[in-house]
Amino acid sequence: PLPRFTGETMAGNLHNNPFSALFCSVEAAKSYCESQSRATLQSKQDVDLPAAENTSLEESEGKAISSSSSYSNLAEGFDGEVPVLEYLLLCTSNNPPINSRHHCVSLSDSILSTESLDMALFERLLLPEPYNILPPAQLMQHTENWCYTNTVDASHLHESRVLYYLCDVYNRCADVRKIVRASKRKKLFAALSVVQRVESEVAVNFHTAVHSPELYDSQDVLKQLKEMLSLSLGASETFDELLKQYLKRAEQEETDLPGVFAEELSAIAQDLKGCDLLTVNWRNVEKLEFYATSPLLTALLLTVRSSVGLSTGPRPVGAVYQATALGHLLAVSCLRSNQHQPPAYFSNSTRLTKQDVNATNASIATATSMLTNRIYEIFYSMLSTNGSKQSVLAWLEGCLSSNLGRAGLWNVTAGPAATGSHYVSDGFMLNLGTVLARLAHKFTVSVVEDHSSQHSVMKVDPSYCFSGAESAPEKLIPGSYPAKLSTLTMLIPRSDPTNPDESNAGHIPPLPDKYTFVTACFFFANCALHLGFNVLNQRRNHLERELNNMHRHTASLGNSLDNNMREILKERTADLTSTYLCTRAALLHQCSDVPVRHLMAATAHWLVQISQIRMCRWDSNGATTLIRSQQDNCGVVIPENTDDDPVPAANSWLQFVPEFLVENIAHLSVLSVIINKEDNSAFFDLPINRNLLTFIISFMGSAGRIKNPHLRAELAATLELLLLGEPLSSSPDLDKTSSLATLLPGVWDELIVKHPLAPHLPTALIRVFVSIEMTGQSVNFEDKFKYRGPMYTVLKALWSIPTERDVVVQLSNEALENMEATNPPLLLRFVNLLINDNIFLLDEGLTYMTQIKDFQQEKDRGDWESLTASAREAKEQNLQHTGMLARFHNTLARRTSDTLVMLTQQTELSQLLCHPTLVERVAAMLNFFLEHLVGPKQRNLKVRDTDEFEFRPGVLVTLICHVYCNLVAQASFPAAVTADGRSYSPQLLQQACNVLVRIDERRLAEEMRRVQRCVAEAAQYQQEEEDLTATAPEQFLDPIMSILMRDPVKLPTSGMIVERATIARHLLSDQSDPFNRQPLTMDKLLPATELQKEINNWIQVKKSEKLQQQQRVVEEEEKDEELLQQTTKHC
Repeated sequence: PLPRFTGETMAGNLHNNPFSALFCSVEAAKSYCESQSRATLQSKQDVDLPAAENTSLEESEGKAISSSSSYSNLAEGFDGEVPVLEYLLLCTSNNPPINSRHHCVSLSDSILSTESLDMALFERLLLPEPYNILPPAQLMQHTENWCYTNTVDASHLHESRVLYYLCDVYNRCADVRKIVRASKRKKLFAALSVVQRVESEVAVNFHTAVHSPELYDSQDVLKQLKEMLSLSLGASETFDELLKQYLKRAEQEETDLPGVFAEELSAIAQDLKGCDLLTVNWRNVEKLEFYATSPLLTALLLTVRSSVGLSTGPRPVGAVYQATALGHLLAVSCLRSNQHQPPAYFSNSTRLTKQDVNATNASIATATSMLTNRIYEIFYSMLSTNGSKQSVLAWLEGCLSSNLGRAGLWNVTAGPAATGSHYVSDGFMLNLGTVLARLAHKFTVSVVEDHSSQHSVMKVDPSYCFSGAESAPEKLIPGSYPAKLSTLTMLIPRSDPTNPDESNAGHIPPLPDKYTFVTACFFFANCALHLGFNVLNQRRNHLERELNNMHRHTASLGNSLDNNMREILKERTADLTSTYLCTRAALLHQCSDVPVRHLMAATAHWLVQISQIRMCRWDSNGATTLIRSQQDNCGVVIPENTDDDPVPAANSWLQFVPEFLVENIAHLSVLSVIINKEDNSAFFDLPINRNLLTFIISFMGSAGRIKNPHLRAELAATLELLLLGEPLSSSPDLDKTSSLATLLPGVWDELIVKHPLAPHLPTALIRVFVSIEMTGQSVNFEDKFKYRGPMYTVLKALWSIPTERDVVVQLSNEALENMEATNPPLLLRFVNLLINDNIFLLDEGLTYMTQIKDFQQEKDRGDWESLTASAREAKEQNLQHTGMLARFHNTLARRTSDTLVMLTQQTELSQLLCHPTLVERVAAMLNFFLEHLVGPKQRNLKVRDTDEFEFRPGVLVTLICHVYCNLVAQASFPAAVTADGRSYSPQLLQQACNVLVRIDERRLAEEMRRVQRCVAEAAQYQQEEEDLTATAPEQFLDPIMSILMRDPVKLPTSGMIVERATIARHLLSDQSDPFNRQPLTMDKLLPATELQKEINNWIQVKKSEKLQQQQRVVEEEEKDEELLQQTTKHC
């Protein structure tokens, strides 16, 4: 047992003891201490009871009334105030005790009553051992027919530890409450007031003991408290309640908490460190849940201490937020915390079946949901606790701002092992995003489930990210926790206040008097998803590429590997596969989480609405009124170009909205479709998908709403998954159709056909297709083809809907009417880029196939055998890389050619493609590639295993011939085919027919023979034209194409004269003078009228000369015939 605080030691310290103030004088206090000592030495009764046990409080709770036969038996002793007090305190001032159920410790100097309860409890706490134990009165009197039943465990009588005793008393108070309620006897209800008074005194003495432990200098009170926190916190309801009362009193008296609370938190943090979903100690979670209920403990829970090597400047680095109890709990996930340890899940990845993976994913999802629900409860408790909301928001601000670097390219490529000392882990940020999305669910769910509501999400103030950009920390607006979000890239650039042509309104947004929690939670949730989900998704892509490369590399080496190297590669592959599956499981849970999906829908809805509201002091009530007037998105305005936007950029809220909101929508909304193709439940979330589709249509085609062309192109990829249900652009099968449209026609009809903004979808898609190559908006060369693949598949799916196809036809008619407009028509630019893409992709694909053939021939001849091992490996890697490029270009070339076939089936688009501006390029493209595929050059393309490189020459020939057949009805096309002097020959189309017959495309072969006849007729006429212009003067020839000009125009800056059609084609891709790179548009061209007259006169002269020459030839032939007839007659 612990040493007791004796009367002698207390008497010696009375001058320094604050409790001496309870007595009228120091001498009275001294007399009290001496009487306690005498009472112990002169004890008249000695009851033999068991020694005290060192039991935990949860065990004490169970033992408090364990000896009672029933509540009713114990309740019989609660007749009056004193018996209740004797039971609660286990002490008495009566000899014998009044109660008849248990022993009591004798109090010699205090009267046990509610009036003197404070003195009686104080005396009991200061009693030295051994105690004077008094048995019940009936036991002393040996009353007949009385059966003794002790209702209190003996260890409670002997309890000398002050905090343990007070907790025992509090336990018995809870027991009495249960007893009174169970008995349903009204006369016992008076005991409840006694219980309430005792509980109050216990809380007072608990607080006093903790903050004045010197009163009990024979005991280590703080050690007792530490033991209780370790053993009973979260496990004992009564101890938790007593601790809450203590904390409430400490808060009222503004006393600092002892260090044991922080020590317990450190112990919890150490225990949670490195845990995964299988090994987390839920008792620690319960303790943290308790910490979250008190403002004082919440302050400890949110304390972040900078460590040596981690602190950089006034703000700590992001990693320190994980080095806390709350941080370690947030970091628990299925992801590997240490790359050198074996994975907790998918350990035998090479032997796992599909069913095993699905079962493990389900287990991870269940465990993660349990964890995030408990963390959500912790955050919700902290936010609900008075005075803690600001601390929580400040903690979130610091955590997110110090971890913004997680989204940087270096962090993503380097991996968690290299950046773990700087930022929190992926699991931490992933769980934080899920928790914040759930906190935001109260105001995001209305967008999806309650269409008649005013949409609480519109309370989000779009100026929030810039609320701290121009202010000192001490001058921040109440509720503002900007988290350095103003340093991120915004959707559109901020307007320049120094530019007199622009409004100054965009320099600093109008700020409110205060920000609401809804605004902060909205941006924090999206930011956490950006730093967690998007970063981990990029790592998943990297892992997927690395795994594919490793599989290809292993397969290419074949049997040349020795056993050791083969085993190393096998282990590395298994490790990467396990990491990939864990990453996939973590992402799958988050992107399928309902609050997260609702947050994405609400974000999309919010962005659409604020894009149509001019910047002014934000009034959420006014914003919601606007929304109600625009029910079902009928009022959403889709601008044809930036100038048509109802809200100019200088007055747009979008210049203060970070790009990561759109990135979250683009990636998170549809990732489940990519990594879990078997689950089509996301397709049935029509309210969510409608909001997403509305946003994509509104923003994808507008550079005035999203400046970044990459981001708009990514929305097109999102659109493919949203509408088609799978990434068809990555499939080599051109005939594969949307599973959503095929299997779920009702969903397809509701989502697309009946959507109010559906007529704007083709235009938006074509506009983003064009914009990714326009000057000032262009993306790099490789990325544009990656982005355009999904656009082709979406356009093909929309082509099957008559109303959507009519939109494209209308665009074609507008283009034909405005071919020489200052700004080229949208569809004209689209078709021009489509031709450019087709030329490039087909050419590159054929070039790579030629290189692969050379590699294979070298290897077959044994040329590589003489090389060193490193040189041979370099050759293999070069072959693999070339094969990868060939697959990419061949697949996308087929997709591009298929789109061209689809468009040429419509008469209006065929007319556009056969306009003088385009027809020569189209014909030259078709002739060039047909010559390579069916002519003598096809021998250069024959390689082993063409399917490995996605090279399907028969399909390409079929597609090209379909374009010939679709365009031959236009008069200018056959002439353009035969005018191509580089690739066309009279045998070309016949060779194509022969190939079509060999691949069983006989009907198409018959159509190509019709094309062949039309081209032959045009060739005869073309030959006559070439003969006519063969001797044309140089000044009559176009300096770019070396053809006779029919409509010459003068370029204003360089002064060069070129053919109008030639410069028109150039300006479709590059609006500059090709001779000096100065800006140039069609309206600035100057007609060369005099030169045109000279050319026309020269042509007329040549035609006259040609006609006269033909007449002379005819006349000579007639004379010869006449002479022959005369000679014959004479003979």
